[in-house]
Amino acid sequence: MTESIRKALLCLSLAFVLPFVSMQESRAAEITLSQAYTGIGTYVEESSSITISASTLITGSNFKFVSYASGSRFATDNDIAGYFIYTDASNNTITINGVISRHKKSSGLSEGFYFYESTIAGGVIPTGRAFWLVVAGNESLFPGSGSVGTSSDPIGNALNALLDFQNAITLTGSFSAFSTCVGTASASQSFTVSGAGLSNDIVLSAPTGFEISNVTPSSGYTSSITLTASGGG
Repeated sequence: MTESIRKALLCLSLAFVLPFVSMQESRAAEITLSQAYTGIGTYVEESSSITISASTLITGSNFKFVSYASGSRFATDNDIAGYFIYTDASNNTITINGVISRHKKSSGLSEGFYFYESTIAGGVIPTGRAFWLVVAGNESLFPGSGSVGTSSDPIGNALNALLDFQNAITLTGSFSAFSTCVGTASASQSFTVSGAGLSNDIVLSAPTGFEISNVTPSSGYTSSITLTASGGG
């Protein structure tokens, strides 16, 4: 479904950008994490608990794990080779090769993943450095050190479950700067919203000073709209 958004009030030029997300089969599968700890770890594939000693919370943003294998989904394997990538406090992009081998879960949902650095890209030989990659909403569960109980579930399945959750709603589109004057609405710009496997409708709210419509580019504007599921979700 395509929506339009426009600037309604001020005589300004504004750069307002909504997320741009496109699912492309040629891209490798990736998940987004909220934070990560790094320290010293030992790769033990079948251990029910894993310890990372002398660990430190990484200062940075844009934490992601990306599979080395091509395709939009992770392989259904016990160990998934890929790279951990993030932006550090100096705005540098940091990339670390390694493997996710275990995860911590509750009620079937992943709370964090054990990732160990490998000596080469795509390899499985550990360097001795390891990480806890934390899923958003579970930050308080990972103080960064001590033993963490983990699950023996195939990691590929756990990663794909999180991938499906994070990609349930997709927004496609980009915006140039909005420009208008008092009492005159700006020209509208459009983006597309889609969802899959959702249990509720999608609610879209415009930022302060903006209006949103899913009727036509020139009518039906309001502060928020609800997109009702169709075709079973």
